[in-house]
Amino acid sequence: MAQTYSYPGPTGLTTTTDARKNFAGLIATSTGGVARAGIFPSHANALVTSRSDLNVNIAAFTGCAVQFGGPILLANDGTVQLPSPLVSPVSGTNYYVVYVKQNESASPGTDGNTNRILGTTLSTSSLTAARALLPTGALELATVEMPTGKTATNQSGVVITQTHQYTATQGAVVWLRNATEQGAWSPADGSVAFRLDTQTMMLRSGGSWGLVNTGLNLITASSFSAVSQVLLDGVFSSAFDNYLIEFDESAGSSHNLKAELRVGGSSRTASYWAQIFYGGGSSATAAAQNNVSSWQLTGAGGHLHALRLEIHKPADAGVRTSGFLDGTATDLGGPTLGRNATGLWFGTTEAHDGLRILPLSAGPTMTGTVRVYGYYSG
Repeated sequence: MAQTYSYPGPTGLTTTTDARKNFAGLIATSTGGVARAGIFPSHANALVTSRSDLNVNIAAFTGCAVQFGGPILLANDGTVQLPSPLVSPVSGTNYYVVYVKQNESASPGTDGNTNRILGTTLSTSSLTAARALLPTGALELATVEMPTGKTATNQSGVVITQTHQYTATQGAVVWLRNATEQGAWSPADGSVAFRLDTQTMMLRSGGSWGLVNTGLNLITASSFSAVSQVLLDGVFSSAFDNYLIEFDESAGSSHNLKAELRVGGSSRTASYWAQIFYGGGSSATAAAQNNVSSWQLTGAGGHLHALRLEIHKPADAGVRTSGFLDGTATDLGGPTLGRNATGLWFGTTEAHDGLRILPLSAGPTMTGTVRVYGYYSG
């Protein structure tokens, strides 16, 4: 181990290995000092996309690969295609990994030439096997699963997945696609990352990741108009334990509301319990529902509802999801006011990722807004 020559440095003395080691100080690194290979996130668009033939389009990018002692910088300044089209097999599936690489034949490089490569590895068994064929220093961009009988990559059944990881300059925010990438990235304490799937900022502290924000974190906000249902798919995840849903809507006739938990885009239609308290004026009513097909959220109907719905641990497969609702119902002309307070419980231990809200009885169409927040639990 010794001090390296600088870059720029003395003519004829600064080697490519010295330059790589100097560049390493500019790129996000692990606690072991290894530069993080990846794409610099100038945008979040797909890099590899389909075409009307058996090739793919590769968009412009800048990136960093790690090979032969340290990082090197790569760039593609416009949309290009692979030098050879992909092949649709006679039977089965061809598994491709699309990659970029700069070959180096001079020491410390051991490649056979100095070619610039946009290429693929191929396996007929799995993507794992195709990845095992990537050469030293290759930077993976995407995968392509090509089934039999295809004449174009934009045909149904051809699956292109953006798999490149992101990198950043030292001290900048590193984009992480999901929990798997987060678990595999171990930088120094104080490093910051952004989870693309949950849209949350993460801080490295004490050798582990935690959320940067405290309190409520907005997950999604949207408006809807003249709809028969509101689908909130993919809003629940392991990123948060508990959730707040603000739901404001109106319809042309007085109505009540119900909700269904969802998994993978499908509603659960059994095992709901609810204790409903509702009233208007000076009277109040209580009602219980046991093992029914949905949660009845409101008992005091109206043309307009303003609801605050808490859902506890919906994404935890080890507990039974529960929650409670507080809200008001009013008529269009006013001032008739109804109050709703509902306790909710789901009778099966299951992880849920979404919710469906709709009128208790079919007919009314809803217009309004919905916001979903996750409670920080750190």
